[in-house]
Amino acid sequence: TGTFNAHLQNCVVVFFDEAIWAGNKPGESVLKQLITEPLIAIEAKYRNPVMVKNHLHVLLCGNASWLVPSGVDERRFFVLDVSDSKQQDHGYFKKINQQMRHGGRSAMLHDLLNFDLGSWHPREAPKTRALLEQKRHSFNPREAWWYECLW
Repeated sequence: TGTFNAHLQNCVVVFFDEAIWAGNKPGESVLKQLITEPLIAIEAKYRNPVMVKNHLHVLLCGNASWLVPSGVDERRFFVLDVSDSKQQDHGYFKKINQQMRHGGRSAMLHDLLNFDLGSWHPREAPKTRALLEQKRHSFNPREAWWYECLW
């Protein structure tokens, strides 16, 4: 979320690994702009900023209980709470890596390209329990007080 972001100019996918704290207000607005704005300002060091078409797809992963800034009417984030049942299961992940190296990537691409989405559109992020938790963490003090009272 700093000033110099030329590395984003030709990116299609940006992966943030443990890089976001949802309580960071300046970072929140930059993150939301990266997700939804059709154009982004790119500024290289010692260069004037330029506006370019935004092709970014943002993935955030982390272990923090509050990872994304989610408003009550959140529309930007699809939030999943991943099970830890396979944590440190090296045999399980070794088998997945072997499969991916031996035709798994092309098989997965085939499945994804032929998956029938029906009437669902990717802009309609599912409302998950994990997203509800992010909304709760994002409450302002008044909203948090009312939530506690009603709960």
